[in-house]
Amino acid sequence: MGHEVATPNQIASSEAVLNHQYNQAITRLVPLMSHPPDSNPNIPLILICCLLFVYLEALRGARNEAFQHLASGSRLLASLSEVSPTPPVSEETLREIAALFRGIGSDVTPFTYDKMLSNLASFANPAAGDSEAAEKPFASLEEVWDELAEIEMQMYDTEWESDESGKWADVPLEQREVERASWETVKKRFLVWEARFEQTLGALGLESDESYEVLNLRLQRHMWRLMVDDDEEESWDADPTMEPDECAKVMDQVERLLSMTPSTMRVFTLHADLIPALIVVYGSCADTAVRRRAITLLRLRRRREIVWDSEEIAQFLEADLERCLAGAKKAGWPEIGPCADRKALLFYRPLET
Repeated sequence: MGHEVATPNQIASSEAVLNHQYNQAITRLVPLMSHPPDSNPNIPLILICCLLFVYLEALRGARNEAFQHLASGSRLLASLSEVSPTPPVSEETLREIAALFRGIGSDVTPFTYDKMLSNLASFANPAAGDSEAAEKPFASLEEVWDELAEIEMQMYDTEWESDESGKWADVPLEQREVERASWETVKKRFLVWEARFEQTLGALGLESDESYEVLNLRLQRHMWRLMVDDDEEESWDADPTMEPDECAKVMDQVERLLSMTPSTMRVFTLHADLIPALIVVYGSCADTAVRRRAITLLRLRRRREIVWDSEEIAQFLEADLERCLAGAKKAGWPEIGPCADRKALLFYRPLET
């Protein structure tokens, strides 16, 4: 079945409707925000609208606006965690909404030390405490994704002092022990997830399944496994490196997933998965052929994963590669962001608060 491509007039008409509804939503939300957070029953509505604005701005390519909504919503959530007595909203509702904010935060900032979100760790779902439950398969692939998302968010929530100093060796010994313990907790949770994932595939009869969802889960496990297998403290100050053959394995998986989408279809996803994997390959390997293939795969399909636009990133990395080949810089990680550096791929200027 073919896929229709919208005409310029159709796009313009949709934009007009979208802008009208957007402005209407803002107009109606303003009065609801006049109550203080600790007594405002409209908090869930305000936060959900904030999330919708993030998705909308990301879809339109207005990243800085999306970041502003994301930061504003997280500040509101963080303020609620400090309210006593609790606001007139159930803890479970706030936890579910906070998971969406934390998930976007971990998706848009995997390559930067700058955290644009307020600390929302108090809303985190704990790992399964029941040892028997931790050894059982998940009930569904949706649960597999949910737990992996929690692990990614736990990694994001952790305050790494080495992120601020830039050097693991410069962090005081006591703090290093705290950070190492935090990493071991995340690592242990991932290893439990990995074992349960394999059990789940067996329980659901999906060991040989080659659907997009299962193949994508295998890719995400692969990327996590690369990080888990390279966790010697001696390497924490160095940029991650990958050999060409390891890069090829990752790119083969990504190419297979990309090929499952019709070439005429433009894709927008609410989770960043394939594009960050290609950025990791490019930044972790100095081999020119590997880097060129990563750029080619970014152009294989037009995708936007939250704020990560495949064509824009391909152009950015291509320019970076040209500078490397010309001797203007060493092969390595370009400035990805989001940060306040205008040379970064994702430029972000926080609002003054």
